[in-house]
Amino acid sequence: EDGSLTGYNTDYLGVAECLRGHRPRVALIVGAGGAARAAVYALRGLGAVKVIIANRSLGRAQRFAEWCKSLGLDALAVSLSEAAGWAARADTVVNATPLGSEACCPGDAPPVLDGLHEGQVVFDMVYRPLETLLLKRAQEAGARAVDGLCMLVWQALYADKIWLGVEPTSELYEVARRAALDAMKG
Repeated sequence: EDGSLTGYNTDYLGVAECLRGHRPRVALIVGAGGAARAAVYALRGLGAVKVIIANRSLGRAQRFAEWCKSLGLDALAVSLSEAAGWAARADTVVNATPLGSEACCPGDAPPVLDGLHEGQVVFDMVYRPLETLLLKRAQEAGARAVDGLCMLVWQALYADKIWLGVEPTSELYEVARRAALDAMKG
């Protein structure tokens, strides 16, 4: 009515739903773009106090870490070569890059595999393929593996809430996920 625009971001809500029930304290995030920002917002909301940002550009990771600090988080930027060591100390690992995706680098993974361990939550935002090398190794290590389709479906349900007023529920999530899986097969 007044000509102003309102923007929404449902990505962080999708991340938060995928990590529901998890109480992160220290998270390693691989990537420093928009998806990583969504992860930081969600992790902060779930109780994380420290984030380690690993990125191929250390300068970009450092700028991202400064932004995380502005949100009240303890944040550290590290090189990708240091990522596995930090993964070993983290209770949460998030891949917010296209590494491992069919479109980018199938069969590849962020350099964190040697740091995966039991009790961790490993969230790979990649959804094609559903089971990435990162998630396969996470399961083998005894970690809880969360695929990127989880985020995609939840963020879509929250977008429906904005546009249509439909409240997201676990039941709707299951229906939408099955539909997405069917669409991915065909």
